[in-house]
Amino acid sequence: MAGVAAAACAVGLMATSAWLISRAAMHPPVLHLMVAIVAVRAFGIGRGVLRYVERITGHDAALRVLGELRVRAYRRLERLAPAGLAGFRRGDLATRLVDDVESVVDVVVRVALPVTVAAVTGLATVLLVGSLLPVAGLALAVGLLVVGVGVPLLQSALVRRADARLAPLRGALAAGTVDLVQGLPDLIAYGAAGDALDRLDRIDRELVAATRRSSAATGVSAAVRRCAPA
Repeated sequence: MAGVAAAACAVGLMATSAWLISRAAMHPPVLHLMVAIVAVRAFGIGRGVLRYVERITGHDAALRVLGELRVRAYRRLERLAPAGLAGFRRGDLATRLVDDVESVVDVVVRVALPVTVAAVTGLATVLLVGSLLPVAGLALAVGLLVVGVGVPLLQSALVRRADARLAPLRGALAAGTVDLVQGLPDLIAYGAAGDALDRLDRIDRELVAATRRSSAATGVSAAVRRCAPA
């Protein structure tokens, strides 16, 4: 609710300030502009306050979900250990427990909350604009669908393959690092330390390349969404 209200304040601020600027150019009596002036101030302050409330409540909810998920993961691991975890190396398992579980914060804060706010605010804006001018409402709806649905679908298609490799590569890098640290004396004794380092370097390069591919698609998608309102 705070996120929707903050987005509504942003839309109201843009519309009211545009009307105020165009109306003030006609040099009317200042009393005719007082309501718009007060509305601009209210929308500006409200947007900042409501955005702060949205961030606080959103992160609080995400961290509570994360805490519950960690407890659930450990309880399931307790029933699986040790026979059910034979296929996992220690470094890989530690990475999955930390990085993969913590990714739920991004799902709540960067996916569920923004999508919900955008959907509700976009629908309300289309209905409002459509009631004033149906053609403008239709054009706005098409633009929002392209930016809010088409661009994320294209981004998902582009990064799916790269993201599918991130978790295994992170696990392999963590497991290899743990094995290198714990077995370093034996590796040095048998002259295999260089091969182990080369293997870790290769995995790291693959991980960096996959991360760059995923980040590039995400960055382009974010840029399109940012520039769309302009």
